[in-house]
Amino acid sequence: MLSWGTARRALLAIAVFDYLSRCGGADVGRAASPPARPSAVFSDIDGTIVHYHRGGVKGVEVVEEDCESMTGVVRDARGNERKCRLLSSSRLGNGFMSLPTIDMINELRAKGLRVTLVTGARTTTMLKRIPTLPLCDALVCESGSCILYPTTGRDGETYWLPDLAWRERLLAVVGDQAEPLPPPEGRQGALWDLYRRLLGQGMRADALGYIA
Repeated sequence: MLSWGTARRALLAIAVFDYLSRCGGADVGRAASPPARPSAVFSDIDGTIVHYHRGGVKGVEVVEEDCESMTGVVRDARGNERKCRLLSSSRLGNGFMSLPTIDMINELRAKGLRVTLVTGARTTTMLKRIPTLPLCDALVCESGSCILYPTTGRDGETYWLPDLAWRERLLAVVGDQAEPLPPPEGRQGALWDLYRRLLGQGMRADALGYIA
């Protein structure tokens, strides 16, 4: 039997992919034939484009790890070295994202493909990671609970704004996500009703830093 967390993540992921596939007026359900070339790329972050060395990775050695500049170098079993950016994680230690991977994402976007990065990580964690991630067209956090899009402000800086239409669709489940958020015990919505019920049964439920 699937756990609540696994089922919730699976259902949210399906809904997110369906929702994003229809953005921009695309009707994938009526397409007579597959497009000649892909128009979008969806990628997980941790374990896919970012890798962690905690516990040791067979054949991979960390040569440099500079937590001030958030850069590092890894060497594989053949002696090949790759420069990396570091992404902090309180649970897993620093994650390593190779510069060639970042270049590849930039190249895909330069060719007109929309790149969406998907993660189960907390939105608060991802907002801290954004400066070291490559620029993408959408960032999906908390397994689909929050979708963020980049926008350029008048000062030329990039800001990340939530998809309000998607937020509205989840209102009955996760409640109002507008900040400042009340403590989890005081939030409205079916998700937080379940959270309080689990706590009442003496179970441990991790809501630290989660928006939904």
